[in-house]
Amino acid sequence: MTRITKPTTFFKRYHYYIMGTFWLCAGILCFILQEGPVYYMYSPLGLGMIIYGYLSKDKIQEFIAWDSSKIIVRDIAEGEKIYPAESIDNIIISNNHLTIKSGAAGGVILDLSGYEAADIQKLEDQLGSGSLSLS
Repeated sequence: MTRITKPTTFFKRYHYYIMGTFWLCAGILCFILQEGPVYYMYSPLGLGMIIYGYLSKDKIQEFIAWDSSKIIVRDIAEGEKIYPAESIDNIIISNNHLTIKSGAAGGVILDLSGYEAADIQKLEDQLGSGSLSLS
């Protein structure tokens, strides 16, 4: 299966770890300084954010993968969508967008900004030939 991947920025990758560490440290500091009991909830919040960041670390990766039977696209906003080759009506690759038309009201428009130029060229060579020759 051919796959192109968008590089993930540092803050997008470690956002939950950074914020979770901040809230965990704030909760520990409130415990040491013996602030009110309401402020003790910062520690579980921070720990929960760190755990959520660890469990969702594979969900932030954006990619486009294809072979002869299907196209898989994953975007942070849309999530992962799988389009079988027989259900795809049209594929349009413009300057910075990939449009997959599937059915009467189905499909996706994916932003290609952030992908490498060589990866976009590979996508155009294999999928943008006008016919649906998914190879």
